[in-house]
Amino acid sequence: MKIYIHESSKLKNFYTRADHYKTADLPNLPKDAIKIIPVATYCKDSDAHIEYIKNTNEHVVLENCIEGSSTLIRHLDDDGLLQLALDKKFSVICSGEMPEQMNSLNIEYMMWLTGNANQDNRHIMIRQYKRPYTFLFLNNRVRQHRSRLIRDLHGQGLLDTALWSNVNMDDASAPLANKLPQHYDPQKGQNLVDWDTWAAGPAIVKQYTDTYFSVFAESAVLHQYAFVTEKTWKPIIVGHPFLALASANHYKRLKELGFKTFDGVIREDFQGMNRWMDSGTWIVAEIKRLLSLDLDQFIQDCQPILDYNIKHFWKLWDDYGTDTSDQIDLFLSQLDERV
Repeated sequence: MKIYIHESSKLKNFYTRADHYKTADLPNLPKDAIKIIPVATYCKDSDAHIEYIKNTNEHVVLENCIEGSSTLIRHLDDDGLLQLALDKKFSVICSGEMPEQMNSLNIEYMMWLTGNANQDNRHIMIRQYKRPYTFLFLNNRVRQHRSRLIRDLHGQGLLDTALWSNVNMDDASAPLANKLPQHYDPQKGQNLVDWDTWAAGPAIVKQYTDTYFSVFAESAVLHQYAFVTEKTWKPIIVGHPFLALASANHYKRLKELGFKTFDGVIREDFQGMNRWMDSGTWIVAEIKRLLSLDLDQFIQDCQPILDYNIKHFWKLWDDYGTDTSDQIDLFLSQLDERV
């Protein structure tokens, strides 16, 4: 089984069992080879790749290592590829769960990428009490579910003691904009979604040492499929309890990966709810309850879980290249048998 990956492929970071090609080479590659073709913001040839996938009779593999779940579903729809994917006309390698009708492999690339950006934080251990803010709540891109969560927290006065931002990258004039104090925002002016520099990747440690827990709205909430991004991985890396407004499968996926959540300390009744609006309502109520507690004791109660998750994260990260290469090999061998 001959495998080819594109010169811009993110799989090159760890997958060494394939030859490389340029877009101009695609029509001349062996017809019986498996071609992994990136369609993503990190590939300048994505438009040409979309047209190739639409018009080829070969069964190829679309690669988008930085998207998954509802975000990738939306991109596939915009590119005119969604129905082809649902009909299994091509396969998908991505960083999140996808509909069961598709032939897809979730490689959790965002976990690897976030760990790679946080090597300097690998041995961090926060043991600070009497923190100046209650919780950390960071928002960059405008999303309906994020805007709703911001409004609800603001309406109940819960942001008054929080360290929070609403940068509104896509609409600077949007209401309830808020910037972090300068000493909490050394990334100011950097492009948070430039995948070469990726300023959003490294955890700003002071944001976590000065708050008791994280609240965030993940990228994907519209479908049940989990898409775990740096918004989740950074709190895990630095040892920060969290509440995530995310897809119904989000907490389930973390547990499948071997992580522990905070049920028993944090009431996680909202996990698994199919409607993100209901989850958001529960999260706001739980934040209100948490803020009535002794937060220093809260941190002590969470500490065994935090320590376990940090250790488990770096174990998965260290093994990622080998484990994921094996997953890709199995996925492609099964694909080779079918086609």
